Amino acid sequence: MKRVYNRGFTPGFYFKRMTEEDHQHKSPSNLSHYRYIEVGYVKKFNQRTGFANITLDNGYLTQNDDIIIIGNNTDTYIHQNAKIIKFKEKKVKKTPRGTKENPLLAELKVDGKVVSNGEDKIYVFTDRTYKKRNYSL
Repeated sequence: MKRVYNRGFTPGFYFKRMTEEDHQHKSPSNLSHYRYIEVGYVKKFNQRTGFANITLDNGYLTQNDDIIIIGNNTDTYIHQNAKIIKFKEKKVKKTPRGTKENPLLAELKVDGKVVSNGEDKIYVFTDRTYKKRNYSL
């Protein structure tokens, strides 16, 4: 529950009638430490092999990262761990960091069908916290 519920927990109505002290007034923002961080997008997909050519332009991918692939205008929703990652045609445990100025091309084994040409975005679902509001890996 802590991963998806963002306002904290109170004893609420279970133990007594709620009072002013039971409410979360100190932080109206998201209390969950989990974030979706967009790290790139799907450039091309090979349905026969199940590998997606991806462009990383805001971070890196590490083996076993909890990733989500979502399309803004497509029906794609894939939630998986990054099992097989290739960089320069070799399996790697972690890719180098891609940026907007120097995007990185890699391959990712996908558990379903994704849409090419940047339609589907790749997010890392993480509980890492950052000091800046501009989240990046």
